[in-house]
Amino acid sequence: MKLWHAYGSEHSMNLFMIGTFQDSQTAATAKDEIEEIRRAIETEENAGRLESSEIPEHFPPGILETLQRLRIHHLTPAELDQFRYDANIELRGPVLILKTDEVDVSAFLKLLISAGARVEIFSGHTHPEHLGSLG
Repeated sequence: MKLWHAYGSEHSMNLFMIGTFQDSQTAATAKDEIEEIRRAIETEENAGRLESSEIPEHFPPGILETLQRLRIHHLTPAELDQFRYDANIELRGPVLILKTDEVDVSAFLKLLISAGARVEIFSGHTHPEHLGSLG
């Protein structure tokens, strides 16, 4: 009989990141940028230029081109993995709501702040009273 002795995180963060923008168009643009980065990562993985199990030292060519075109200069190659996480992104007018069970969300935070959002982050486990306002 083998016993598994390791550290792992099985706890769901139930994390909410709420970005409030000046207007609906700016919020929609931020959501589109996140989706475009996700597509670029998927394209690089499918082309074999990015392994899903590795943290790259440099941006693969397609991702670097996407980030340059979007004028996003504050992400690190190590943060690319965050775009692979299961994160539900919902747009409600000038408010972008990101829900994930992950705790590592620095890439999303950087994108929302650089796009001009006021950002609130909380755990739905710890602050369930805020979930009612999200509908």
